Parts: sequence; structure tokens; C-alpha cells
Amino acid sequence: MLELREEILEIFKEVFGADKAYKVLEFIESRVRTDVATQEDIYELRLEIEKTRADVSTRIEEVRAELSTRIEEVRAGLSSKIEKVRADLLKWTFAFWLTQMAFLAGILFKLLS
Repeated sequence: MLELREEILEIFKEVFGADKAYKVLEFIESRVRTDVATQEDIYELRLEIEKTRADVSTRIEEVRAELSTRIEEVRAGLSSKIEKVRADLLKWTFAFWLTQMAFLAGILFKLLS
């Protein structure tokens, strides 16, 4: 790497002179360092994004599992309540018709006697 730097410096000295050659080379090196730093930053950001994406995916799966469990609990509760209402409805329907039949029997008995 140093050999390449020295070769470039010699070429710049011939073209720009010694003083300007150092400044041009320093400028180029600073730009290269900035580009490398930027690429490293981008790489780190990508790693962070992937980690965050994995964390979010894991959390979504946890929430789905919790939600599925909760939905099943609610469904089971509703099923038992519906069965209870159905039994109560059948009981009250039977009581209503039994009362109606007794009432009609009483009217028929009164009319026929």
C-alpha cells in the first residue's frame, strides 16, 4: 500500500509540484477514508436493520400466538354461554307451551261443563 502511495506521490510531484502533490494526495486519501467509513456505516446499518427485522418478526409471532390463544379462550367462553342460553330458551319455551295448554284445557273444561 505504501509503494502505491509513493508512486502516486511521485506522479503528482511531476504534475503539480511537491507542495501541491502532498495536498492533492491528502485530499484523495481523506475522500477514500470517508468513503470507506460510509460503507462501514452502511454495513453496520444493514446489520442493525436485519437484527431489528428479526426482533420484529419474533415479536409478531409471539403476538400471533397470544392472540390465537386468546381467541380460542373467547370462542370457548362464547360456546358455553350459547349452550346455556339454548338450554334456558328450551326450558322457557317448554314452560310457556305447558302453561298455554293448561290455560286452553281450563277454557275447554269451563265451556264443556
